[in-house]
Amino acid sequence: MSPTPRAVLLAALGLAVALVPVALDAALWTVWVAVVAPSALALAVDGLLTLRVGRLQARCVPPSTLYIGDADALEVQLEGAPHGATPVTLLLEAGPLLAPAPPVGVVVRGGAATATVPLRPLRRGTADLRALWIRWQGPLGLMARVVRVPLDAQVPITPNVRAVRAAALRLFTDRTYLAGLKAQRYLGDV
Repeated sequence: MSPTPRAVLLAALGLAVALVPVALDAALWTVWVAVVAPSALALAVDGLLTLRVGRLQARCVPPSTLYIGDADALEVQLEGAPHGATPVTLLLEAGPLLAPAPPVGVVVRGGAATATVPLRPLRRGTADLRALWIRWQGPLGLMARVVRVPLDAQVPITPNVRAVRAAALRLFTDRTYLAGLKAQRYLGDV
């Protein structure tokens, strides 16, 4: 568990507010305690209310094949957080054959949620899907938990033949092809 930027800002503001009276008179050190104690209490309460690591489970379903030039998606199914809504951020750790995916945000409501992480292959080969990083915050937004879910999945990347397949299907299902006729252009035709 780690503090969020909001917690750091709260601590910095609390420090500034607490130092002003102490700088004026050393006898006002109780102001320091009056400011730091509620901040520490808020951090502790947020840490206790943050969803535990074992309560959130992730299951990933990678595509069977990736095609160069086409974006596909890694489907992530999250289970946990039985009460309330928990905003979760997903980040994919992948090999060099995939373009870095942006963080994906999803809200886990009612114990389940589904998200898709975009996969964009850069060149042929075998893509390594190493791990999925999951981050969520407490209800006050002061503390956050980060979990690394190892995937250890490999997906083949092949040249994009989807357009050729679509044209072939269109050609083979055309009635003129079944009748033995074929549309053909000649040199000079428009």
